Amino acid sequence: MKFSSISKMSMTITLFALFLTACTKQITKETARILRGKAQLWYTSEAAVSWQQKPGPGKGLIESLTEDPHEQGRIMLCRNGTLWISFNKGQTWKSPLFDVPEEQGVYAAFDPKEPKRLLLATNKRLLVSNNEGEEWIPVTPGLEFKWRPHSIQTCTSEPDRMYLLTRGEGVYSSNDGGRTWAVSNSGLPKGIGASPLAPIESVAVDPRDANVIYVVVEAKGIFRTADGGRSWVSANNGLPAPMTHRTPSWVLAIDISNPQRLLLWASWPVNADFVDSAFFLTKDRAESWRKISAGPAEGRVFTIQFVDSATTMAVASTEDKVIHLPR
Repeated sequence: MKFSSISKMSMTITLFALFLTACTKQITKETARILRGKAQLWYTSEAAVSWQQKPGPGKGLIESLTEDPHEQGRIMLCRNGTLWISFNKGQTWKSPLFDVPEEQGVYAAFDPKEPKRLLLATNKRLLVSNNEGEEWIPVTPGLEFKWRPHSIQTCTSEPDRMYLLTRGEGVYSSNDGGRTWAVSNSGLPKGIGASPLAPIESVAVDPRDANVIYVVVEAKGIFRTADGGRSWVSANNGLPAPMTHRTPSWVLAIDISNPQRLLLWASWPVNADFVDSAFFLTKDRAESWRKISAGPAEGRVFTIQFVDSATTMAVASTEDKVIHLPR
């Protein structure tokens, strides 16, 4: 069969249009972002250039925000003890998945292998749902908390590996998708308050190696494990830690495209009346840190994300703005 030059030109234009459409969809998918603030969410769809503030569902403090690594736009949010889910990047929210007066949802996670399976750490125990939040049951054997949990971390490189971090009982690890758990605390420091171990404030898991985890420990700085939590060592070279008393919680983030890079927002006491803060960067897996920017003049940071746009290395959310950290 022969085609005329007009037909060939028409086909070329059509294919080029399809190519541009596909590229546009891909760009939108990669640049649409959402950040957690204190009581609001920050949205962008323009390569993290401009940000829009929205209240999100419910009222009160937003404790956690979790994105599904496998389904674009599927996110969960815990706020004032209630768990919500969205299927369109937070544009609309489904009726609460968990709302129990005597129990507070703190952090929810998506199972990397089973899309409808969800995990929820409450202020009392660890729950699981096998039907996308319609019903919740305790994990068996049960995992109950005396101190408030911090987060549940899943591992993209090993979907069966999970970590549960707490604000006083250290770290629990699982090798079977969260069905059973073991204590993984060797080397973590004791707390300066009543808790058995110092509370964990932030965490980052290496996306390529599930054995490598970094945690921020209250007043003690960064601790790192390279063996899945069997042993922990301090990683504070270049940081203002350890400290003698508490300051606003530090925030940690890892670059998923280059896991040797991590960013940290840290705060520390200058005197009895003043707390200073700054952003620190490591390029060698927390072997050493260097200060790259002063922190916000007021308030604290809630979330950090690497973006690596033409001019910006990362963004950080506060209560009233999003900070751009230059490349």
